[in-house]
Amino acid sequence: EICACLVGSEMCIRDSIVEGSYSHHPLLAGCYDLKVFVTCSPAEQTRRLQAREGERYPSFAARWIPLEEGYFKEYSIEEKADLVLDTTGHC
Repeated sequence: EICACLVGSEMCIRDSIVEGSYSHHPLLAGCYDLKVFVTCSPAEQTRRLQAREGERYPSFAARWIPLEEGYFKEYSIEEKADLVLDTTGHC
């Protein structure tokens, strides 16, 4: 059972998957039975983001990648995960 935390209450939902860069935030840590961190090499990340963002890639990379990496480091997101999946070369 994976619990989704709502402001001011807790609601448990069976067999739910919560996805997103900030879904491992410490405020949500107690809401999950299993935390999976999905990663890839920096080169693979660049390739995927360029394909997704197109001409917006340079501004996206300059703004969001440092924020995300800082968040991962500040809260030891990868280290606190129950399972780490490296998807380099798989997508």
